[in-house]
Amino acid sequence: MNKQSYIEIKDLSLLCHLGVTDLERAHPQKIYVSLKIYGNFDLPSQSDDIKDTVDYVEVMRAIESLVVEKPFKLIERLANEIKNTVLSVCGERQIEVCLVKPNVLRSAKYASFALV
Repeated sequence: MNKQSYIEIKDLSLLCHLGVTDLERAHPQKIYVSLKIYGNFDLPSQSDDIKDTVDYVEVMRAIESLVVEKPFKLIERLANEIKNTVLSVCGERQIEVCLVKPNVLRSAKYASFALV
């Protein structure tokens, strides 16, 4: 298996308190979180054992807990916190995080930030 293999979680829909102003953070807003977790997945591709890979259900639950715990002003900060949370769950790996905040601008579909 290629060393650039990854597990992807795409458009995880979450409600969180996110925004620069108090008014923005007053009510939960929908965001979408996408992740790529890179690694060598040779062992789980042979063993078929969840202990040998990234448990993406555990990753999802950790992210859900994070966004419920506290409000954030910037998507950049939230992306960094998500990355640190994922690292705490699945160990030292290369991780990409992309956050999408829909309907935040009148004339745009969404605003987003990618942490690579």
